[in-house]
Amino acid sequence: MYIDEVLRTFHTISGMTVGIYDTQFRCTHSVLETVAFCNLIQKSKVCMAKCIQSDKDALAQVAETGEPYIYSCPFGLFEAIYPIREQDTIIGYLIVGPAFRKESDTEEFP
Repeated sequence: MYIDEVLRTFHTISGMTVGIYDTQFRCTHSVLETVAFCNLIQKSKVCMAKCIQSDKDALAQVAETGEPYIYSCPFGLFEAIYPIREQDTIIGYLIVGPAFRKESDTEEFP
């Protein structure tokens, strides 16, 4: 399927996990990259619940506003959610991340 090729290419270029979710927030396509930090945190049921709730809250924000949303999870990683539209109707969501922010990311280009 074409969308899977696009997601794999994006993952290859960025090194980030990327997924497509439907309007019920179910993953329909993804390229997952295991993040060791997330794996360690998610061993705790309490931490896993915080991760899931953070993602649900972010998806709800995008569903409500219709605008892309970049957020930091409870443990400091960044993710981004973009609505996928068909004309004026949201038909799904593109989720990218998690990503770490490096100190060099805050420096301005010369």
